[in-house]
Amino acid sequence: MKQEKKEERQAKLIYQDIYKYLDEKEFYYDKRDNGAAEFTITSNDLDIRSRFVVSEKLQVIQFLSPLPFTVPKNKRDMMAIAVSIVSSVLNDGSFDYSYNNGEICFRMTASYANSIIGKKCYDYMLNCSAVTVDEYNDKLLLVSLGKMTIPEFADFVYGEG
Repeated sequence: MKQEKKEERQAKLIYQDIYKYLDEKEFYYDKRDNGAAEFTITSNDLDIRSRFVVSEKLQVIQFLSPLPFTVPKNKRDMMAIAVSIVSSVLNDGSFDYSYNNGEICFRMTASYANSIIGKKCYDYMLNCSAVTVDEYNDKLLLVSLGKMTIPEFADFVYGEG
């Protein structure tokens, strides 16, 4: 019981730190019922919906950026391959893909268990996510529309196209 209260307090402190960080960066954000901070990042070619989520149970911060499209049912097998290809080359973070509903989300995770987390971590998560989503969202969309084949996508990802 005592440990649970400590974890809950720690998660609340992390959320407060994230809110302070977003305020300093002059981001407009919404606080969700669970504490998550949702906001939008403007990149080169799209607005990226994003959110910081703190899991007190797992003692991690997740930075999530769902892509702004849903994969049609008839392209979901191809997308599973494409997401696997791109996630295999990422140094940090990954694309999560739901075959059932066709949604793709970029996710980064940082543990705060027995650690000090702060602005540099939030900056890294936000910037890495923005760059990665900006880099791959267009090509993933083309795969979902059937306008790019898996070999073409692989060539792009592996730098051969």
